[in-house]
Amino acid sequence: MKIVYHRNSPPPNRIEYTLNSDEPDQSMCKSGSKVVMIYGYPYNKRQSKWLDSEQILSMLEKNGESFVHEIDGVYTIIYISNDIVNIYTDRYGLYNAFYYEDGNSVIISDSISEITNSGVPVEYDKLGVYEYLSYGYKIGLRTTLKNINQFDSGSIYTLDQKIKNRKYWSFNSTATLRSISKEKIRQLFNQHILQVYDFKGRISLPLSGGLDSRMILSSLMLDNRYKNIHAYTYGIKKTNDINIARIFAQKYKIDHTIHELNESYIQDIPIMTDKEILSFNGLVPVPLFLHMKYSLNHEEKVADTIMWGLNGDEIWRCPLGSLAERVNDIDELTGQIFNYMKTSKNYLETYTPFKDTKVVEQLKSSIKAELNDLVVNSNYIDAANEFGFRTFAGNWSSSFFKMSGKIMKVFPAYFNSEIIPMLRHINSDERSKGTWQKYIISKNTPYLASKLLSTYMPIISSVPLFIKSKMNRLYLKVINNANKLFPKLNLGNPPRHNYTDWLPEYHYEYLKKVLEYDNMVTKDLFDREELEIMFEKYCNGDRELVQFFGSLISLELFLKQIAPKIL
Repeated sequence: MKIVYHRNSPPPNRIEYTLNSDEPDQSMCKSGSKVVMIYGYPYNKRQSKWLDSEQILSMLEKNGESFVHEIDGVYTIIYISNDIVNIYTDRYGLYNAFYYEDGNSVIISDSISEITNSGVPVEYDKLGVYEYLSYGYKIGLRTTLKNINQFDSGSIYTLDQKIKNRKYWSFNSTATLRSISKEKIRQLFNQHILQVYDFKGRISLPLSGGLDSRMILSSLMLDNRYKNIHAYTYGIKKTNDINIARIFAQKYKIDHTIHELNESYIQDIPIMTDKEILSFNGLVPVPLFLHMKYSLNHEEKVADTIMWGLNGDEIWRCPLGSLAERVNDIDELTGQIFNYMKTSKNYLETYTPFKDTKVVEQLKSSIKAELNDLVVNSNYIDAANEFGFRTFAGNWSSSFFKMSGKIMKVFPAYFNSEIIPMLRHINSDERSKGTWQKYIISKNTPYLASKLLSTYMPIISSVPLFIKSKMNRLYLKVINNANKLFPKLNLGNPPRHNYTDWLPEYHYEYLKKVLEYDNMVTKDLFDREELEIMFEKYCNGDRELVQFFGSLISLELFLKQIAPKIL
């Protein structure tokens, strides 16, 4: 999908547009001078059915811009009429398009590479790169390239001589309730999940041993149509995720497939990385998430719709809100969030890879700038929760939703415009512990609540829960200390799929070639000697560097593919 708006050209040459008709997540219709283009999967909230471009055009003609309140889902909708372009984005930033703007034109596309192929100047954005390498994603609406941004969530844009933007929804808006019961939330969540059966077609459900996929399954089990589910679990043999998912599938006689990440998968990581690098737009560490594309390539043969349970943490448990409970000002909140976001990625405390000595200050400033737009009446808890939601949904999960939508229809299980604002009234302590999620599971399907989560040690089910919890804390402490002392043992938590551990172990020469300093696009950012020390530490098992190098590898490959001329 590509739209070019030439500001200085007269009609009818002002607007050019093309559609990738072979892409399942794109559609277009024309009626006279009016054009509607859909990128993504909007659905009708009342009738529980997918909407195509003709139906959206009919809604626009009948109700005008208020049609956005009748739909939900993941999408960017483009409406062209009278030489004006209107862009409607989904509430969550999950299917946001990108745009480039200069004095003469605006270029809109679902793909950054399609924008750069239009001949626009290509230069990496230093702050975007610093954020991406520090967190594994960037902050706000910028990308890792200068002058290429993404559209904001829950917004209506009007493109004329200027780009105008107004919000129609936000994470903390619309709900005026002061309290909400667990039972009411359970009923609303169940209604939201069960409507997927009305969309027709088979449902693919990623099923692990954790809380989020279990909560979705507990709702799906309330309808006899649960036989229409095809569940799958990915990973290496004998992980708790696979073992627990298999137990659930056998208990309820649900079709279940295990997509094993075996030796063949590991050997193909460089090939898959090179092939998929552009589809993630340089915004996530690709080698860490190839398993998602790998699984979906199998799932599209047996299902029509993927039901993602991403962002349960940011929507239901909101850890950032807990951090904000005792802060007194925005600077203190900024520091708390920065420390949280770099947890398990503390390389900046150990290494100094960047030539710029003020990277940490810049990272904190970008967080503070986002918070400044979100804090209302010194309500730091709501601001922190919305920051987490916008950051992780719009800058992390969106890459996976958009990748999935190229293969199957996408239904966002944890994104509902009625439920999300209500959750702000849940006590932060209860919320962070997943208390409400556990309530929903136990009321829906008690058997699912009776099994330990996958992060717990495997112990016999007859042990009382409070004893299990104490034993589990001890178990995790032993495992974590052992991993620090003997990183090559790779004990896991318990054994899990450590994708970036596989890269140096199986593909050292590939990494060395991608990150050869003299050929790096971003080499001017780095101190060569320090970067080479970090690389060897990473290859020798330093887990603090896993996220950093997963991101750096992806960024270098992305930049080299979209614009080899900037070398």
